[in-house]
Parts: sequence; structure tokens; C-alpha cells
Amino acid sequence: MRPSFNDIAESAQTVETRFRERKVVWRRWGTGSPLVCLHGGFGSWNHFKQIIPHLEAQFSVICPDMPGYGDSDMPVSDDLACSIPDALADGLRQQVGTSSIDVVGFSFGSVVSGLLCRNLRSKAEYPIPRRLALIGPAGLGVEMGRITGGRSLPPGLEPLERYKIHANNLSLTMLSRKGNIDEHTIRLQDANVRRTRVRGFRLSRSSALEDALQTMPVEALAATWGDQDPYLAGMHRDVENVLRGIYPETEILIQKGKGHWVQHEAPEATAMFLSDFFTA
Repeated sequence: MRPSFNDIAESAQTVETRFRERKVVWRRWGTGSPLVCLHGGFGSWNHFKQIIPHLEAQFSVICPDMPGYGDSDMPVSDDLACSIPDALADGLRQQVGTSSIDVVGFSFGSVVSGLLCRNLRSKAEYPIPRRLALIGPAGLGVEMGRITGGRSLPPGLEPLERYKIHANNLSLTMLSRKGNIDEHTIRLQDANVRRTRVRGFRLSRSSALEDALQTMPVEALAATWGDQDPYLAGMHRDVENVLRGIYPETEILIQKGKGHWVQHEAPEATAMFLSDFFTA
């Protein structure tokens, strides 16, 4: 039986850090080496909810709500490429000092993860990024899929109509055609959308991650995504070429029959891929 959302949330150690007087909320599980997980757009720490039970036995899993998302305050500026990584770097310094860390970034969080690792490499007396894994990577200068049919959520909707819109949007953007869009998943999505106050589309559709990786901010790179990821439809070879053009030994797993949110649809396979990579 999989742990419930409440069980996982309640078992976390919650930590608050401050960056220029603005709060960043972090949640932590486990006691191993630090593994920092950065969620996607319209998300929060719970984008990793399904794989935390698989990782906490090996790692100290550290999941922030990035500035502008979840329980955290707004970023200190509208320049998200600087303000979010700066806040995260400072928060990690407060928590783990100069320890080595591994990093996972999902979707928009994959862009932030590369910027964060580059930021940390440029600073003395900050954590040292060791390995980086990307899930559903964005920001690689590759033309991402344009998704149509998504519906907005105007104020005052009845709960049932809101439920239907979330189900539609999840099927278009996050999960595969056979993805399990159950009540639990829709509740996560609704909580995340309600608390999203910044938009990362511009960064996700830029080359910001590619540019950050060109500085070689980590020792090794891995990536995984679903073969039904609508953002990467028809672009799998292009993404591989970008990543291996910078890190020739990049480990890549394309998960058959899965969509964008692979760590939610295939938590065991995704956790095993990450564990093998980070412990190699």
C-alpha cells in the first residue's frame, strides 16, 4: 500500500530559510547524503510525493517550495533566472553548509536546477553540486511542443467543474493517455495551481539550462522523460543531442508509455534510475 499524501507530508521535517527577508519553505526526509529536488511549474514539493518513499532510505531528500510557489514567499525580483536560484543557494548554505549535494530538477525545475548548480559552483563556502538529474527537461533551446485544448480556471467555479478542468489539463500536459487521473492527483494539482504566483514559461522555452550546462557545473548528468511527454513530442533525439553534446556520458532513460510527470506515473522506475545514477 502506498503511503498517503498526509502520511508523507506529516513525516517531513519542515524548515524555513530567509533570503532578503522572504521565506522559503523546505521539507526533508531521510538522513543520507543530500538530494535536492526542484519541482515544476504550477507545482510544489508534492511533484515528488510518489518517489519520496523510495528515496528517503538512501538520501536526505530536500524539497523546497521554490519562491513564488507553494508555501514560500514571492521571489525578490521578477528576474526568475537569478532570484530563484539565489534564494535556493542561500537556503541550502544555511542547511547543509559546504557539503556535496546531488540535484534533481523536474520540468521548469530542471532549468532552475542547472542555474542553481552554476550559481553554487561560483560561490565559496556554499554546497558543492556533484551530480544532476533532469526529469522532463526544458530550457535546452529545443522547440518544445505547443499544447492546445487547455482550459483556464476562472474564479467562482463549482468544485465539479474545477475537477473536470484539472482532469482535462492533466491529460494534455502532465500524464500519458493511460495515466491515472484520480481524485488524489487532481487534489495535488488543484492545491498547486491555487498557490502558483509566478510563471516560468519563458525560461522553460529558452536555452537557459543549455547555457548553464555549458559551464560544466556538475560532475555527471542524467535525464529521463516519457515517450508520451507532449512537450518533447518528436524531439527526443534533439534533446539527447543537446545533452550529450555537453556531457557525452549523459545517462538517458526514455520511459515507454509515460508522459511528462514520470516520477508520478512511474515512481519505482524513476526512483531506481535516480538511485543508480547518484550512487554509481
